[in-house]
Amino acid sequence: MKTQIFILVIVILILLSLTNCTTIRPGEVGLKQRYGVLKPGTVAGGLKILSPFSSKIVKINTRIVEHKTTLHLPTKDGLELTAEVSLFYHVRPESARDYYLRFGADYDNGVVISALNSAARESSILYNAKDLIVLREELEKAISEKTASHITSFGYAVDNFLIMDLTLPAEIAQAIKNKVTAEQIALQTGIDIERKKKELAYDIEKQKVENNCNVEKQLQAADLAIEKQKKEAERMQIEAEAIKKAQLTINETLTDKIIKYKSLEISKNLTTSQNTKLIITDGKNIGMHNDLGDIK
Repeated sequence: MKTQIFILVIVILILLSLTNCTTIRPGEVGLKQRYGVLKPGTVAGGLKILSPFSSKIVKINTRIVEHKTTLHLPTKDGLELTAEVSLFYHVRPESARDYYLRFGADYDNGVVISALNSAARESSILYNAKDLIVLREELEKAISEKTASHITSFGYAVDNFLIMDLTLPAEIAQAIKNKVTAEQIALQTGIDIERKKKELAYDIEKQKVENNCNVEKQLQAADLAIEKQKKEAERMQIEAEAIKKAQLTINETLTDKIIKYKSLEISKNLTTSQNTKLIITDGKNIGMHNDLGDIK
């Protein structure tokens, strides 16, 4: 009987111990609490069996949490933008004990939300609305850093901050659209002007080349004509020189006897001619006329 009671007590103690065991999973930090007093440090992951009457394990979630929200951001020029954002943050494992002492295990993200709203407004007020279209990454960085500085002392850490959508006031959006359209038109106009300049420069260069070719042809023709005239002048000069030399040769070889002999031959030929001739001579020179009608 005593043995049975002993076994029953052992079984009951085992069951009680099993009912007070817990498992610390990845992404969690365990804090051991005994008799209502939180022990220093943290408890490593895995299965933990505790005293059913004096101890318990408090588990703190250290996984990354995503917080999506819509922010209304004031700007330097007095306008307000609407931004769809996501903040990724987590409880730092080394700060889990302080975090629990401040907020408890089931605390929501009120501190994080307040810090995000404050950081977003502090950052956006430094920019003009139209500038935030191109400075979105800069604004993201500024909000992330300010949020991190606000929540670090509470045991949180910021993993990332993203602006998914940024909506401008209608008048600003239209003004930006008009500006972009005007810039595109100006750019296209500039391209057209540049193209026309190139076409005009090409036509001028083409005309210049053609004119140069025509001038070159005219110069070549003129050079050819000058060369031809020069050769003709040389030919005439050579011919004149030849005639001159021939005349000099004749003058040097022509004597009075030869002239008299030639005159006699002419007279002889005239006597045999059927035409009527009148010959007048002084005995030294012979003159003649082809026809009597020429004598006056």
